[in-house]
Amino acid sequence: MVDHMHGRAQFRNVQAFQDGGWVTTTLSEVRNRADLIVLAGTDASRYPRFFERCLAPASQFGELTRKVVVLGDPVPSIPVMDGVSVSSIPIDAGRLGELFAVMRASLAGMPTRAADVAGVSIGQIEALLADMRAARYGVLVWNAAELDFPQADLTIQSAVNLVKDLNQATRWSGLPLGATMAAPRPRKPAPGRPATPCAPHTKSPVRAMNRCCSTATVC
Repeated sequence: MVDHMHGRAQFRNVQAFQDGGWVTTTLSEVRNRADLIVLAGTDASRYPRFFERCLAPASQFGELTRKVVVLGDPVPSIPVMDGVSVSSIPIDAGRLGELFAVMRASLAGMPTRAADVAGVSIGQIEALLADMRAARYGVLVWNAAELDFPQADLTIQSAVNLVKDLNQATRWSGLPLGATMAAPRPRKPAPGRPATPCAPHTKSPVRAMNRCCSTATVC
């Protein structure tokens, strides 16, 4: 048995999926359809390409105005993009499960009597929930590697169940971002076979690395 270096984080998603399944989407669907993206406890600055390739490009189906809501610490490094508004609701990632539970209860017609939950006022929660109901195609994004606290799989399960509940009235999907992966390790040449340098015609070091490693050469 080989244990993946990010196995602990990946199993948080696996456990949530095994318990009841989930509704997820693709990067292409986010780029072309999503008008509301909620980042749950995820440091968006670690994924600049997500914004450049999924949120900044125009949709294939015409004009699309997007909203991005960050549940967690404010992230000033989110790039400024035309047609994309960004806001944040400060909350500790370890208490996201409480927030999702209250939102699910409200959707079920059982609003809480508390003035705030996990440091977030009920007014903010209801405003966010109203935006989520009004979305034509919403996406809830998380990264299991960043939800690093006890029973984090239950927080992910709460997020997944919230997405299911929202689908009763509109269209919502989840998008689990993968853990950071290291660059591929170059293979050693086969016995009796000389090492070959990377292909000089490729301009991308990543492609060069992939080309070398796929042909059993040494970079």
